[in-house]
Amino acid sequence: MMSANCYILMAQIMYKLKKYQFAMDLYELALDIFITILGKDHMDTNKIYLNLLYLAFLIKKHDKVSYFEQKMLGALEGVCTDTTTIIFNEVGNIFRNNHKQKKALNFYQRSMYFNSTMNEWSSNFFFGI
Repeated sequence: MMSANCYILMAQIMYKLKKYQFAMDLYELALDIFITILGKDHMDTNKIYLNLLYLAFLIKKHDKVSYFEQKMLGALEGVCTDTTTIIFNEVGNIFRNNHKQKKALNFYQRSMYFNSTMNEWSSNFFFGI
């Protein structure tokens, strides 16, 4: 797990250096480890999917955007935690910032659905990046 965390830290640095493809490659290495150790449905795995989705938009890899979106949705199916609400809200922000308003609205609605049974969470909370 330590090596996965190192990949994440290096990916965050590459993001800050605007080396988005390199950051994506490092996150994908961490993702492989997280899936092996924690499983594809673990919330920490979903945080990596969230960052990969964001990076895919930045480097205009639309096939990867769709891929990471579907992986994340599959893993979050039926999971209701505060992290689920935050992840849906952040995915909505990613789509809104990339002019995909209908998709953003869909994720905000999902966030509100999960939020209806929990405390109000900030829409500005973001994992890793």
